[in-house]
Parts: sequence; C-alpha cells; structure tokens
Amino acid sequence: MARSFIPLLLLFLLPGVPNCYTGTAEECDETMFSVPAHSLVGEGIDVTTLEWTGDDVVDTSLWRHPNGTCTLCENRLQGRQHQRLPLAVADWKVQISCNRDLSSSVEESATAVGRALASDVNNDWQSELELREESLGPALGGSKSQLTSYAYQKELQDKYIFVRQEIPCVYYRLSLTQDPPLTPQFSRALRSLPPSYDSAIYQPFLAKYGTHYVSQADLGGRVQQLTAVQICRAVLDGLTSTRIKACLDSQFLQDLGLSSLSSYPPSNNQSRESSQAPYMEKRIKVTGGNSDAKQLFSTEQNASSFSTWMASLRASPDLVSYSLMPIHTLVRPGDPRREALRQAVKEYVAERGHRKSCTGSCPQGAGPTLRPCKCSCSGNPLTNSRCCSLKWGMARLKVHVLWGINLSGDTITDTDAYIKFFFQGREMRTGHIEEDNDPIWTEDWTSGQ
Repeated sequence: MARSFIPLLLLFLLPGVPNCYTGTAEECDETMFSVPAHSLVGEGIDVTTLEWTGDDVVDTSLWRHPNGTCTLCENRLQGRQHQRLPLAVADWKVQISCNRDLSSSVEESATAVGRALASDVNNDWQSELELREESLGPALGGSKSQLTSYAYQKELQDKYIFVRQEIPCVYYRLSLTQDPPLTPQFSRALRSLPPSYDSAIYQPFLAKYGTHYVSQADLGGRVQQLTAVQICRAVLDGLTSTRIKACLDSQFLQDLGLSSLSSYPPSNNQSRESSQAPYMEKRIKVTGGNSDAKQLFSTEQNASSFSTWMASLRASPDLVSYSLMPIHTLVRPGDPRREALRQAVKEYVAERGHRKSCTGSCPQGAGPTLRPCKCSCSGNPLTNSRCCSLKWGMARLKVHVLWGINLSGDTITDTDAYIKFFFQGREMRTGHIEEDNDPIWTEDWTSGQ
C-alpha cells in the first residue's frame, strides 16, 4: 500500500506576539531588516526635555538566540516582509490609529503647555522616583522641551495664551522585556560609577545617557503647532479664546490641505487675518517620516504632501506616546549604584523643573487665582476676567502718594498738609496731616478709563 507524505511547515507562533514566530538560523541569516524604529527604545531620554540623548542604554542590535534562531515578525504595512525582532523587545505588533483626527486645546499658561506635552508619557514616571509635582513646582516632565521653553519665554514678555493643534498617526506598538540587555558602552559606564552618590560624577553621567528609557512605545508620527497669542491685543480686536482656537484649527487643516475635515466654516478673509494677526506667533514641529514643516505646510494647500508623509511613517516612525522607566532600574537590585543613580535622577529632575517666580502683583481690583502668577478681574466694566482692557483708549490711572519733605505752609507752626489731584474733571484729595513739615501718606489713587 503506497503512502504519500506531505511536508508541513511548522511555524511556532510566540505567545503575546501576533504574526511573529521563531525562525530557523538560515531564515534569520537571510532576513535583512529588523522591525521599524526598534532602536528608539534603546536610546536614553531626558525627561525634562523629552528629547533623545543620542546614546544607547539598551542593546537593540542583538537578535540571535544562543541556538542560532531568532524571532521573525510579518509586517503587513511593508509588503508582508518578515523582519527580525531584537532580543530586548518582548512584544511588537501593527496597531493602526491614523484617521487624520485633529486634537486641539487652549492652554492658559506655559506650565499648562508643559503638562499637555508631557501627557505623551502614558505612565506615572515620577512614582518610581518618589517625586511629586506639587512639592517640586509645576511642569517637571517636558519642562525644558523646545515648545515649552518657547512658551515660557513668551510669557515673560506679555500676557499670553497658547493654542495647540496636533494630528497624530500611530502604526506600531512595541514593549521591552523586563530585563533587557544593556549596551557594552553603557555597562562599562555603569561599572565606573562610585557606589555612593557623588553629584560631580553622576550628573555628567545623566547628561550623557539621560534620566529614563522607553519601556513601551506607540510608533508613528505627528504634526504639532503651538501658537502664542497676546490675549489682551486679541481682546481689543473683539476675539475670544474660543474664536481664536476655531480660526487656528481651520487654518491648520487648510495649510495641510485637509480643509474638508474641518468642522469650522470655510475660512474667509476675516478668519484668515485673525489666524495670522501680528500678535500671534507659531511654532511647528513634525515628528517621524521623511518630511519637514516647509514641505507639509505648502502654499498649494493640497493633501498630497501630507499623504506622502503619512505613508513614509511606515518605514520611518518615531515616538508618539510611550511609557518611561528611570535609568536606575537597569541596575540590578542589591547594587549600591542603583540607589545612588535613583538619587541622582531625582536631584537632576527636581533642579531642572520650572519653578515660576511672579514678576509683579495683581492690578487693583484683581485677585490671584489658583494658577501660579495669574490674576482674575471681576466686577470691572473696563476689563475682562483676564484683566485685559475691553476697548482701545481705556486705561486705569494709578497714583501712589508717598511723602512730602521740608514743607513750609505755616509761618508759626509746622505745616498742616494734604494733596489735591485733578484728573478728567475729578478732584481727589489725601487725608489731612497736621503739624508736620515731612508728612507721609503712602496712599493709592486709582481713576480713569
């Protein structure tokens, strides 16, 4: 009796890693590429800037198991190409969230901008360090990032609000193993650290390798725009923060060639002028892909450049959102350098977190709010709640009366003194001080509109 034997290709699918399997040594040698952007999770990151340091801490170049096999994953976004998975990566999958959805908000302070940007970090990275924002000042994570620093600089010049637009696009998700391999260079640098904390040695170490590393990441890209608006000048033009945001949302989508996605009415000359007013200044940041801001925000206002950029994210993604772990967790428990490095990170972050010092007091009739260095005006026909004048030419005059010196109003006794002040047909007068050639009043007068 003749028998037929049908050869079967057995693919050993890895639990928790869809579309990935253990490849033979021969398959692994023939595979030319690893999964996109795998090296991003290996590089150190400075949590105060949310920027890469340029030096790797986790070794993502290793992919071969001791027996010569490796993990291969099918990438359906790149022609179902099989790609190697680094040993440091425990989970990788295609996860598409790329609907061209606009996210926008109005932030009333630079601190709020820092908080909004730091929301890209998915986990509570401060808990491992026993850091609390309320005890160390506002905006620790991302407090030194380019956009946040720009917002703080503008806030020193005038009264600003900040309008933020963003379109994210996610294609992949990956996460590290619990005990990832370290790069030889980073391992040597760790061993060279003294067992007890010395800021002169540990702080330069953090400046080179960063404070944290990425333990889980959503990869893709995004376009961000931050507009600083001199709110009091905008109020004089009759604009509210809601109107400003709507105009900027519409113009942002139009500039990308995506005006059909706008829920705001098509831009007319007035709304375009509003979004390009001289008291508005924009910063644009493009993350991931092969395009820059000049290419995306073309004068042609068509979506072809944006679509090309989105397609390029499949091969050249960057971080969109992620979870962070402090760098000291890469040191084995029991090693005294682990605690010393934790202390170094804690000190580094606390020192670089923005602590805002107020440059002046609130105007008369206004009071402080719960937000740092912010005033609120109420019950005043001249200003709005942000203490901005409602009309051109409206102002409040404040006169501070201090003292008089060597007065000689009386010939026999010392002077009986008071001061009169006339403004816009009104007469104001200080209290009467008797028998004093050097009277002191320290009174405030406020008038006018």
